[in-house]
Amino acid sequence: MRPLTGAQRSFLRDRWLLVILLAGALAGAAYAAWVPPGVPYDEPSHWTAVNFLLEQHRLPHSGDTGLSYEQQQPPLAYLLAALAGGAGRAVAGVPAEFYTVRLLGGMEFLVAAVFLWRLLGRLALPPLARRVAVATFVLNPVLLAMAWSIQNDSLFLALGFAALDLGCRALQTRSTGAALTAGVVAGAAALAKQNALAVVIAVVIVLLAGPAERRLARAASYLVPLVVICGWWYVYNIVAFGGPLPPRDLGSAPFPARGLPASPHAVLELARGVVTFLWSPTEYWRNVIASPAVIDAAVVAVTAVVLVVGGARVIRRLTAGPLTQPQLAIVMTAAVSIAGWFVTLTWFTAVAARYGYLAWPAWAWLIAALAGDGRTGGRRVVAVALVGFVLLLAGWALWSVHDVSAPAVQIDLG
Repeated sequence: MRPLTGAQRSFLRDRWLLVILLAGALAGAAYAAWVPPGVPYDEPSHWTAVNFLLEQHRLPHSGDTGLSYEQQQPPLAYLLAALAGGAGRAVAGVPAEFYTVRLLGGMEFLVAAVFLWRLLGRLALPPLARRVAVATFVLNPVLLAMAWSIQNDSLFLALGFAALDLGCRALQTRSTGAALTAGVVAGAAALAKQNALAVVIAVVIVLLAGPAERRLARAASYLVPLVVICGWWYVYNIVAFGGPLPPRDLGSAPFPARGLPASPHAVLELARGVVTFLWSPTEYWRNVIASPAVIDAAVVAVTAVVLVVGGARVIRRLTAGPLTQPQLAIVMTAAVSIAGWFVTLTWFTAVAARYGYLAWPAWAWLIAALAGDGRTGGRRVVAVALVGFVLLLAGWALWSVHDVSAPAVQIDLG
């Protein structure tokens, strides 16, 4: 039997990605169809933002009424949603608009999974480890709950991961053209969600830390299109609201900052929120479902194993020699993203741990390290256990939520 050629091996790897994406699309379609409208806690506000653009054909400004707090956010995700949703409404009314926008978010999430696959491929991981890391991303119940609802996170993650991947390519090829493309994509990410600043900063640091040859040219090629693409929104806000960002009380009272955790109980609550947003959609669904104690214990145990075992293996690899450019990009993005979430939470306004989701490639790396080291038989057992765990969680969550009564804040589909 002839050995596989490079092209054949590449096809087999991509075939696994297609299988993972198909599984994610099927699971996501079930979430989009079965989760009652308005159960995701930000969905009514995002829905208002989409319909404002669809019906008013302009951005909000000072003096507008009926705005939502999500209209503090940049408009790109809502613009795409309004275009897709408007087509759905024209064909079959408001319900079609609603579910079209939900499905659009899911498609954007699958694009994010493709770029996560590419990023992890730059780490030279074992094939099985890479598959497990991406499968646990697309089938993760909290990500399914988020991505297949109406939100701006999916587009933000897709563009953020793409900018990271292109930044790594710019370093590996030493190409100013790749850096320029990364700047275009990062600028689009900044127009999708405010906390894209994490990837903007991380890619700049990575480009400046790269090879000295044409270092400044690469950084400038990245920054100039970024500023051109997203800078207009900040200028618009100065004209429309008197500052570079919309006011924090737009559409609602501002959510107060929590301050630094000052007691063991506060630290535990903070940790609980982080772990919840790694695995379970209970908080994202307004706590209309509650996880049994056995699920809570399993989530804590799996999180601990990923952090301790996967973390030790990643640290061992990082300390074995100089950081590669993809390693630096993923580590820097995680550090800036987590720091941005913590600073925002403690000093500015209360935000959930998903504010730091640009750190997900680092979390996926930990999962890959857990599944990718050790003997072949052991790796397969760990891989099956991890994917089976997220599938069980996803099935439990969907079964629990699909017939709950409507939440206090409803979305009227007419």
